Amino acid sequence: MPLTDQEIKKIKPEAKPQKLFDGGGLFLLVTPQGGKCWRMKYRFTGKEKLLSLGTYPEVTLKDARSRREEARKQLAQGVDPSATKRIEKIKAKVQAGDTFDALADEFLAVKGPALAVTTIAKKKEIFKNNLRPWLGTRPVKEITAPELLPPVLKLGQRCARRRMGELRRWLADPVNYRALDKAEFDANGEQQKAKAQASNEAR
Repeated sequence: MPLTDQEIKKIKPEAKPQKLFDGGGLFLLVTPQGGKCWRMKYRFTGKEKLLSLGTYPEVTLKDARSRREEARKQLAQGVDPSATKRIEKIKAKVQAGDTFDALADEFLAVKGPALAVTTIAKKKEIFKNNLRPWLGTRPVKEITAPELLPPVLKLGQRCARRRMGELRRWLADPVNYRALDKAEFDANGEQQKAKAQASNEAR
């Protein structure tokens, strides 16, 4: 019988973990400490697996059922929902470190030793005074051309045209830095690994 919100609210922790099943593999795990965690049992390539769907009450019964149905759709398409969730976590981690500030710092740390002292000093000055205030917290992939105009024009008001050219050129350094390509490669590599694993298990 499907769960109800009232039943979930009334359940009390016991000495051993309890499982309250809702159907379709979805159940609520109630720990002896009082925690309530949504889980989904499913089979993929002949093996039983367990998918975490969040904790109650942050994830409501309705939300948990919605996540179960999404996972079942993925299974119907031959996709392991656990692998999908793992890939999403990797992408979220990549995006969190994908700001102009983060990539500028990494660019300076990695490329700095190969540059002349005066060059790296100029880059740090440009980044600190003209780019970070405008673009620091912005994800690099979301930065648009109009956003680049304010720092360039601001610098143009008080610097020579040559320095504006440097700003435009150095602005591209963190954007083009290979860390982005590496991050995307890692995420895609994880996906390929999951597919390869599924293929091997199916044999």
